[in-house]
Amino acid sequence: MKKNWRDYAFLFTIIGCIQFIVLSSLAMLSYGGGTRVNPNSSGYSFSLNFFSDLGRIKAFGNPNTVSAILFFITLMVASFAFAIYFIAIPGILNGANPEHLKALSLLGVLTSLFFGCIALTPVDLFPQLHELIVLLAFIFSFIVSMLMYLLFNGIATIPRVYRLIFLGFSGLIVMYGAVSLVTTFFPENLIEFSLFFRVILQKIVIYYLIGCFLFQSLGALKNYPTVFIQAN
Repeated sequence: MKKNWRDYAFLFTIIGCIQFIVLSSLAMLSYGGGTRVNPNSSGYSFSLNFFSDLGRIKAFGNPNTVSAILFFITLMVASFAFAIYFIAIPGILNGANPEHLKALSLLGVLTSLFFGCIALTPVDLFPQLHELIVLLAFIFSFIVSMLMYLLFNGIATIPRVYRLIFLGFSGLIVMYGAVSLVTTFFPENLIEFSLFFRVILQKIVIYYLIGCFLFQSLGALKNYPTVFIQAN
């Protein structure tokens, strides 16, 4: 079968997901050190450092140039890959409302831009703006995920697993938001305990998101035009 631009779009999304895993892992290995509860700790703590810490220009006073550059590159590439996915996916869905597909594409691209803006606003330089953008990225991710679930649920030929994966992601975002809210009321002696839960849950959400795009893109390449329908 002759490939069209959507094949390459989904292939690029797959590459974007893989490079995020690789480069973010390298950024963790090159992280300058320090956490919010222990600025003098060495290296990156998988359970006490957020992903955003990788993008710090200075990691709690320590040089963090290599990690910051890797974080910037991987998040910008991933956000571009996500945007490409949302431009490509509506064109291969058969039976969905065209206006709903346009809304999905627009909201998906906007959400992808928010993730790119996270890389542009290091948390140590622009803490309030960074936190706002992260909040918007998660809110819009929830909206897009639910819209994807509803659209996929209305297409009988799409396997159930492709629909439920978005429902699961929406549930994780709600859980992360609830945990983040509740832990703000924890007493000072439980700050590290609170940070642990938030960081681990954030890791689960982000890796689930990457896995979701990877799984969906592989499925789109493999199954359309049989499960999906290929557009001209």
